Amino acid sequence: MKGYAGDPAWTSFTAVIYQTGAFLRLDQVQAEAKKVGVPMAWKTLIVTGAGSRPPRGEKETRPSATKAASEPRIGVKTAATKA
Repeated sequence: MKGYAGDPAWTSFTAVIYQTGAFLRLDQVQAEAKKVGVPMAWKTLIVTGAGSRPPRGEKETRPSATKAASEPRIGVKTAATKA
């Protein structure tokens, strides 16, 4: 998190924490971030949903990770774009 400090091209960051149950509250995550010195430019989102895996031996029906990774994602900053 601190590796980009001082680079004017990187001024804000968003951390997304996905959990399958309400294990953490935002105030708990923010308190831990403050404790370890996470820069204030980091914003945290907590997403809670009913994630699951298919039983062993069954194939997944969702698109493959390779296909999803190759598709363009709007609004996502990468080291290559920085814009």
